[in-house]
Amino acid sequence: MELNKRGRGDPWSLRQCGIYQQIGLIDGRSRWIFLQLSKAMRTKLEQNLKLGSTKTGGINAIIPHIICISDMAVNWQSYLEYLNTQLAALVRIEQIQLLEAY
Repeated sequence: MELNKRGRGDPWSLRQCGIYQQIGLIDGRSRWIFLQLSKAMRTKLEQNLKLGSTKTGGINAIIPHIICISDMAVNWQSYLEYLNTQLAALVRIEQIQLLEAY
């Protein structure tokens, strides 16, 4: 989830990306395809891939997975808090309507 900064409607948007990996059984080489990465995720991946390739001559194939998952999880707490606030507002409205009905 990501804040969309549109100033109207729902302030949160579901951001989708695609990540495909293939590891060669013979040579152990890892090949990746990334689709629609956020700017933050792309930057983190580029930094870590450059750092890993210069330090060790390669990068552990699990590192890009960890980077992507951790980047995707960043906004979930804020999004859930937003949903909780919206739900609490609906509950208050319902309670007021019930009180007015009596």
